Amino acid sequence: MNTAQEIAKHYRFSRKLRRFSNHRNNNNLHASIMTRGDIERYYKFTNTVDEQLSKNYDLVEEDMDRFKDAIADYEVCVNKVIQMMDNIIVGEEWKYSFEELTNLIDRLLHLYDKFDKVNHRKLCQD
Repeated sequence: MNTAQEIAKHYRFSRKLRRFSNHRNNNNLHASIMTRGDIERYYKFTNTVDEQLSKNYDLVEEDMDRFKDAIADYEVCVNKVIQMMDNIIVGEEWKYSFEELTNLIDRLLHLYDKFDKVNHRKLCQD
């Protein structure tokens, strides 16, 4: 896969990038994402939640749900970018380069790894 279009085509209908968002109704969120800044804001929020959960205290189910919800919101952002890449009438705001798109996807996959580590920590404490 050498171009952003090829990556978008590969992930367009893939469930690999919809681990948590398939279980939530995010229609309002999908419509509210209008800029790259919105996407960055959701990513920063997931990192904030991760930082809070990485502190040493007992995790509860609500913590895990909050992290899942934050990741699901970022999944919606990434999937909207992929969806918009196929649309020929979108503006420059949705034209992502190969590096930018792979960065978004890599960030999401990294968030999955972080979630798995936090989830493992919660399972070990119970």
